[in-house]
Amino acid sequence: EEIPGARAEGRVTLDDLGGPADVLVSEIVDDCILGEGVLAAHEDAIPRLLKPGAQVIPQRGTIRVALVETPMADLSRLDRAAGFDVRAFRKFINHRNTMSSGDPRTRLATEPADLFDFDLTCPTVMPGADATVTLAATGGPANAVTHWIALQLDAETRYENAPDAAFRSCWELPLHPLTEPLDLTPGQTFAVHANHDRKRVV
Repeated sequence: EEIPGARAEGRVTLDDLGGPADVLVSEIVDDCILGEGVLAAHEDAIPRLLKPGAQVIPQRGTIRVALVETPMADLSRLDRAAGFDVRAFRKFINHRNTMSSGDPRTRLATEPADLFDFDLTCPTVMPGADATVTLAATGGPANAVTHWIALQLDAETRYENAPDAAFRSCWELPLHPLTEPLDLTPGQTFAVHANHDRKRVV
């Protein structure tokens, strides 16, 4: 956001603010937290513009993941075209779609797990990372992997746009359809691997 009197190059200084700030409030997260540069912005602003012990909102950002059953996954699963079986070509499709968090047709097929967790009060550079988490099935069909964001705004306030028919969010949920649907047994486990480069999650 532009601050009156800020320098032309857009880099805010302590002179622009009238001294170190007591609070940093930001909303520069996307549906994967990282896509709008929140890590770099916080890493720059906290040591340069804030008083020691200043409040940072949000304090943490977490990417959560689960297997789901949703009709949205079937939109990108093409079996036949012009009379030909094209299933062998699925591996070449970019499967990243999105769905609404409030779609009543979507059902969690596993317990969610935390994939990545970011301390947004940290003034040091957080590198890219790899993660593998284990998901425990609750049972029933599953046809996609999805992930979503959870923001710990302060010590008491948490925001999470989990797949929930009773909840609506402006953030979409990235959707990765499975090559073939699964029929899960309760307690069955699955490993999900992902990495982030500070800008996106794959």
